[in-house]
Amino acid sequence: MKSNDNNITKHNIKFKSSKIYSKILKTTEINLPDSKSNNISLNTGFFTILFTLIWNGIILYYLYNLEDESCKCIRDWRHDYMKIIAYINIVLSFIPLIAINIKFNKYFLLILGIIIIILNYIYIYAFYTYIGILNSSNCKCAIVNTPYLNYILNYRRVTIAVVYVLGMITILTGINISFNLHIHNKKFKYNV
Repeated sequence: MKSNDNNITKHNIKFKSSKIYSKILKTTEINLPDSKSNNISLNTGFFTILFTLIWNGIILYYLYNLEDESCKCIRDWRHDYMKIIAYINIVLSFIPLIAINIKFNKYFLLILGIIIIILNYIYIYAFYTYIGILNSSNCKCAIVNTPYLNYILNYRRVTIAVVYVLGMITILTGINISFNLHIHNKKFKYNV
């Protein structure tokens, strides 16, 4: 099939360039994702959802195990908060599949992103301190009844803490470098 400048093909879009550049460049192409990259994206989304379901399912199992009537371990706001966030994470993992063609307002997404970040920082604090208290108080329900799961969660809490501290150091270093470059550029601009 013959394709001219106004046709939209399956893998690219062609449009007419301005008259000035028409002698040099007849058409400009914008490559659109093909079916292979869409399959990779869907596979990545599937594994992300699967990981989210498994991880939050493990946390919910661990927390419900601590709710047994015979368990006398500490149970405060962190326990309930971790359960709520685990359920929210499960629901949020399905939103990209459900809302694939819905366009959201960028300010709505920005506010939602900020809220999720704040809730996750509180979650990290709750996770880190709650699992630590269960281990330091030798909670039988956590340490004896689910030893492997307790070990994994304890290892995960330390890993999360290290990653977030390194992330904050990186962010603060980047802000400092950016600020210094801005000041340096101002001085250079006015000195010349």
